[in-house]
Amino acid sequence: MKFKLLWFLNLFCIFTLSTFGRNIQEWISQTIGRSILSWIISGVIFFSLGFLFLKANVKSFLVLLLIPLVLLLSWLVPLPEERLHFITFGFLGFFSAKLFSFRVALLVCGLVSGLDELYQWYLPNRVGELRDVVLNLAASFFGVFSNSHLHRPTFSRRIS
Repeated sequence: MKFKLLWFLNLFCIFTLSTFGRNIQEWISQTIGRSILSWIISGVIFFSLGFLFLKANVKSFLVLLLIPLVLLLSWLVPLPEERLHFITFGFLGFFSAKLFSFRVALLVCGLVSGLDELYQWYLPNRVGELRDVVLNLAASFFGVFSNSHLHRPTFSRRIS
């Protein structure tokens, strides 16, 4: 039940940021500065990935390999607000994998990503871009993949 709530809350955040994100970004940038905003977003990404690292076990070695890749990819994105894609859609993928199968979770994330960019296309102060869809899908894939590999049931055998 709590993951359904978190999933809907995350979905609400995605479309709220699509609608009001530019205004919020401008206010935060003017209040604390663009470089501090960049560090805050990067910090959230870093601590989220650190949490995954702490939760990881031997069976999730692929997740451990993906963590530096996601960090590098998020740092290569030039605009700090575009790093939010890694947070919002990473969590969407993570929570979707809690609620759906691997394939359905990826399909749902792809659908949300496409609808989000289509929605932005019709907003007067936003632009829907294919590049953003690719960022969203990369973050979603990481979230789905992380969840499905971190929460595998493990069975231990005692040798007697």
